[in-house]
Amino acid sequence: IHRLNHLYQSNLNTNQVTLIEGKAQLINQTTIGVHGDRLSADHILVATGGYPSRPDIPGAELGLTSDDFFELESPPRRVAVVGAGYIAVELSSIFNALGCDTELFLRHERPLRSFDSLLGNSLIESFNHQGIRTHSHTLLKALKPHGNTFSLKDDKDQIYPDFDQVFWATGRTPNTRDLGLEEAGVELTPTGHIQVNSEFNTNVDSIFAVGDVTLYPPLTPVAIACGRYLADRLFGASPALLPRTDTIPTAIFSHPPAATVGLSEHEAVAQYGRDAVLVKNTSFKPMYYGLSRASSESRIKVILLKQDQRLLGFHMVGKDADEIIQGMAVAINAGATFNDLRQTIAVHPTSAEEIVLLK
Repeated sequence: IHRLNHLYQSNLNTNQVTLIEGKAQLINQTTIGVHGDRLSADHILVATGGYPSRPDIPGAELGLTSDDFFELESPPRRVAVVGAGYIAVELSSIFNALGCDTELFLRHERPLRSFDSLLGNSLIESFNHQGIRTHSHTLLKALKPHGNTFSLKDDKDQIYPDFDQVFWATGRTPNTRDLGLEEAGVELTPTGHIQVNSEFNTNVDSIFAVGDVTLYPPLTPVAIACGRYLADRLFGASPALLPRTDTIPTAIFSHPPAATVGLSEHEAVAQYGRDAVLVKNTSFKPMYYGLSRASSESRIKVILLKQDQRLLGFHMVGKDADEIIQGMAVAINAGATFNDLRQTIAVHPTSAEEIVLLK
């Protein structure tokens, strides 16, 4: 973390950016205050990000969040991870790989419910095989201390005891409180996010916003791409290229990794109708594990528009999914079809060749 902080500070210095440390607050639509000083500008960008949320239950303050992970001095013997998003899935994988007795608590049937069902179902199966216990349809109501350990209680009064640590991965909250946004007239959503249009303008002409503080997907590359576009649009000499935010590739760095881009099967059917959508699935054991006894099946799902065979979505769980997804994002953005895949010569032996060998 300190290395990253130093890197960003070095980049700011290299680009002659003045860093002013302190809590900033909008005084009006063109002025902010920091430690009693006033700074005015024609353009003000809000990119304050978000912070991990905690559930509104007794004892929630006793649990940790993803921000606390790097403060751990040693791996916990037994850990509970509460949540169903990619942070919960990644934390569970990391703790399990470190040798911790890991349990994942889910409010619904599977994790990653905002993605195609292939991801969540496959990871649940893999987690169970790895020894990560998953508790589906579990609504937790309390966290209690017991000496050096903690217990969780659900809405059916079932007790889950003897955890060294409990990690909340139940979502993130935008950093918009006490910034003076309301006083400056900036519109917020009911969830506290800053409302922006497709060019990252707020309803106030001089104020803009990018990143997790908006309703755009809370991913680092999304914030960077949106910020770069805004800088080019306001100050750049060359035409600004608006990033494609309708087909954002996402990688989940779990064990095994998972990745997705484009429409899920459910989304494609909802948009085009069941009869207009074609779904192709394949599963295989990567040749990387050819001599291994370990179970390491990879799975791929491709969503096509039946009429013209255009790629609508690509979803994968398995080795190198996090690398393969970037190329598939380009293909979907370019309007590639299933025949474009089939006409491409495979690179052998790789996992990626399974994409162009689909039938």
